[in-house]
Amino acid sequence: MLSTFEWAIAAVAVVDAQDRPLFTEVFYSKDDILSLAAPHVQANLVVTHEEELHLQFLMHAALDVCHERASTRYVSSSSVASSSAMMVNSPGGGGAAAETPAPPSMSRTSGAADVRFFDRLLEETNRCVHGFQSASGIRVLLVTLGEAPRDAVLPICRSVYELASSTMCAPFRSISTDSLHTSRKFISGLQATIGPFTATSRSGRSV
Repeated sequence: MLSTFEWAIAAVAVVDAQDRPLFTEVFYSKDDILSLAAPHVQANLVVTHEEELHLQFLMHAALDVCHERASTRYVSSSSVASSSAMMVNSPGGGGAAAETPAPPSMSRTSGAADVRFFDRLLEETNRCVHGFQSASGIRVLLVTLGEAPRDAVLPICRSVYELASSTMCAPFRSISTDSLHTSRKFISGLQATIGPFTATSRSGRSV
């Protein structure tokens, strides 16, 4: 029976504040799926080995966009904070300032909103790169195929970041010399977090 998934994860990357890649993986479709006749494969969710270089290029290009959006968001937040401070210091400004909402920061907010999440950094036919940047500059890039809903992508990006962060903060571990590729904790956690959503799992027949 053919699966009916509308989207899948094609690749993921974790990058530090200095743009050094800490982890990168492309989720290829299984060989037995690629060998099936077209009617048995969801072509829009297939990832072949020939696409690896292009997916890497997309994620690299998305880093620049992520930088720009983070900088713009920081400047906007700083401007709101400065305006609020001026209202507080101005004569009779106390009452107005009390009603001024606090500016967003590079931290988690309540509910589905999270200012660290940058949806749709880059888009092309059937592919989209989503981004997530922490206050420390650690970024997660997620390449999806099909129409991936924000409500699904945001928690995945957040979970990957939290998993990477907890791994890097482990005692006696130096992330400057050790890649996340060498961490069993990170690899197993990543598989549990996004494995069912990858093109490896979703591009062919359902089990």
